[in-house]
Amino acid sequence: MPVSVELRCEPPTASDRLDEWRGRVRQAVTEAVTKARQSAAAQGLVFLGAAAVMKRSFLQRAKTFEQKRTINPVLAARDVVVRRSFIRIEKAFRDAYRHALDCWCEGERKVTFPFGNWWMAIHRRAEVQPALV
Repeated sequence: MPVSVELRCEPPTASDRLDEWRGRVRQAVTEAVTKARQSAAAQGLVFLGAAAVMKRSFLQRAKTFEQKRTINPVLAARDVVVRRSFIRIEKAFRDAYRHALDCWCEGERKVTFPFGNWWMAIHRRAEVQPALV
């Protein structure tokens, strides 16, 4: 494997290539939606559609509920050592993020957010620590 690879993404320039690209995207989306609908139908689920959803009352509640006390998929790991490591890493991230956010809210704009925080970097142009490789 090479150390790095350059990937260039360019939109089609000629109108005929653009129409061809749009057709491929439209077909891929249609196939994905059809597959999702078939999978849902096989499970006995149905899609209401926008009109049916808008007719429903916002006070109406679900008839089924999620199971409680199940594995959190963010930290799921069968190995206890691995799971504990994940929990420590997440706690350290959340602590560092909370500290940085508190400083940011107090007006300190030179604060550095922990790696993994993209929202503040993208939407507020905050500084984010580089990844540890």
